[in-house]
Amino acid sequence: MEIFQNFPFDIRKEPINITQWFNWPWSHYNFSPEIKLDLSYSIDFALPINTEILAVKKGIVRVTRDISCQFYEGLDVNKGMSYGMHCNFIWVSDIENNSKSVQYIHLAQNSIKVKVGEIVNPWDVLAKTWKSWWVWPIPHLHIHYWYFVLFKGLITMPFIFKNYWESLEHTK
Repeated sequence: MEIFQNFPFDIRKEPINITQWFNWPWSHYNFSPEIKLDLSYSIDFALPINTEILAVKKGIVRVTRDISCQFYEGLDVNKGMSYGMHCNFIWVSDIENNSKSVQYIHLAQNSIKVKVGEIVNPWDVLAKTWKSWWVWPIPHLHIHYWYFVLFKGLITMPFIFKNYWESLEHTK
């Protein structure tokens, strides 16, 4: 299991408030085979707009999206997913294995501080949070760690945060 060195935000400034855990049955699940996207091991942290987002591990920035985005704040899963990946995000690949990446989603336009090809380290500021794609009623940061499997698509993997002992698994 991957151990991230820090949270993707400064916990001295913002409380740890998880709104969706691993295997959350509402919107973090394995989508249809046509989509080839498994979000089972994803976490949503409730965070105020414009919270600085931090790198959780050393890696290489592979993709950034920094555009003007629409967003949906409702609770209808089908409508939320219909917005597609119209959001600002950053992918940071592992140094050791570039088929594995951390993705940070729901970022503010013009806030991305890193460039494709740049190496980042834990605690480096990447961007700020904002409303993009499906944010439902609570602004948040979505984070997952995933790898690509030929013919299966993108598969998320479990992770933990160093010095955080509470479960990230949905148990309710």
